[in-house]
Amino acid sequence: MKKIILLIISVLLVAAPLSAKPQLVKRYEPGARGTVLLFVASMCPCTDAHREMVKRLMADTESRGVDFYCVFSNAGETRDLAEHFFRQLGWDMPYLLDGRGKLAQQFGATNTPQAIVLDGMQQMVYRGPIDDSNRNFGRITKPYLQNALADVIDGRPVQIAEVPPTGCWIVSR
Repeated sequence: MKKIILLIISVLLVAAPLSAKPQLVKRYEPGARGTVLLFVASMCPCTDAHREMVKRLMADTESRGVDFYCVFSNAGETRDLAEHFFRQLGWDMPYLLDGRGKLAQQFGATNTPQAIVLDGMQQMVYRGPIDDSNRNFGRITKPYLQNALADVIDGRPVQIAEVPPTGCWIVSR
């Protein structure tokens, strides 16, 4: 039985998406219209539920001046862990290692996954979960990040600026 489980795990690791091209950056560059900082953790299982939503949002906003970055703020995050995370999810965006939690503290991020949306003037206009699927057994009834980005792109004030976070806690030093 152990051999079968190990074989399945090996196949899953090999079959992980190879399209993700993780790029470690030292700081984020603001997008013309906005910037999304996704606070994530390499070992948080909650992020996987948002895999397709984030891919779709990146594709929908790429040509509209919105840049996405992942931020790993947990103590002990490494480049290897972050890149394994990207291979599993298939996201193609730059990332920052924030092991001391400076960005998490600056933006008030406490959980993963948690989205911070900055408008074109670099003002925080949304802080909260990607959507409400963690509270609804995977069903999305409130696509918070999608709605915030639509408001930013259309030049409207974000209707819901903050939602209590869900997911795993950010563990800092």
